[in-house]
Amino acid sequence: MGYVGHIGLRIDFELLTKVIKAHPDKLFLMVGPGDYTPFTAENYHEYPNVVFAGPKKLAELPRYLHFMDVTIIPFLKNDLTKSIYPLKMNEYLAAGKAIVTTDFSVDVESFKDVAYVSKNHDEFVNDISEAMVSNSNENVKRRVQTSEGNAWSDRIDLFWEILENTKIER
Repeated sequence: MGYVGHIGLRIDFELLTKVIKAHPDKLFLMVGPGDYTPFTAENYHEYPNVVFAGPKKLAELPRYLHFMDVTIIPFLKNDLTKSIYPLKMNEYLAAGKAIVTTDFSVDVESFKDVAYVSKNHDEFVNDISEAMVSNSNENVKRRVQTSEGNAWSDRIDLFWEILENTKIER
């Protein structure tokens, strides 16, 4: 299981601790820059099932994602995160990975057909077990197809289509 991204302000460290303790048989790979110590008293380096790989170049990330059966987005639900578009979802989906995420923004709901969108900590912990067994070839293919429809070029085309179809009254 793993997380790719900045390790800091947006992460719900109380949730992350619950997940690590509830799944001691699973390895947690944390890839990215950041320092969690200002946000929690927990020392994750003491857990034998947690590995911090540090920051990596973009071209290196597929190698790390390859070893993750489940990817997680354990973000806090607050004013900062409610306005975040979950770009990370598209990255995980492009790799065909199962995703468990908190419902930190309204945009996350649009991914509920291809990701586990958890409403609370207990649900998040349980969804990880569900996600672990959801990696059928069919699900992997569906995830990749979903990411293909969320490419930046598709978003730009949609933007221009909306703009062209919007009548501006002067």
